[in-house]
Amino acid sequence: MIATAGIAVNDVLTRQYANVKAGRDRVRDLRNSHISSADLDENESVTGAESAEIENIREEMDVIASCGKKIGVVDHLEAGTIKLTRNDSPDNLHHYLPANWVSKVDTRVHLNKNSRETELDWKDSASACGCATF
Repeated sequence: MIATAGIAVNDVLTRQYANVKAGRDRVRDLRNSHISSADLDENESVTGAESAEIENIREEMDVIASCGKKIGVVDHLEAGTIKLTRNDSPDNLHHYLPANWVSKVDTRVHLNKNSRETELDWKDSASACGCATF
């Protein structure tokens, strides 16, 4: 029993380490890239996920922070942001996340911020995110 628990804990830690390492590598790659905001056309933006992935976001998908914690459920996409449902919100309000916080989309929306950063930085309106429309 103890050996099985130890293996399970080791598996969880290994997965978490891989996620952290991937995030660190991504930050390094972004820092090393030579793309600056001056190099972008006014209609372009740099996002964590490809725009094709953003278009795969659907209502009622779980939104998962980089630490693995579920931080909400997608209500819908609005003006370049992800609007979260009120039902899963700690304060029973809608919150908005910029699309550039998305690292990938599969059956869930995965963010490139941990839950603490997300909850500190989420906005109360799409316009407060300062995002362009999709």
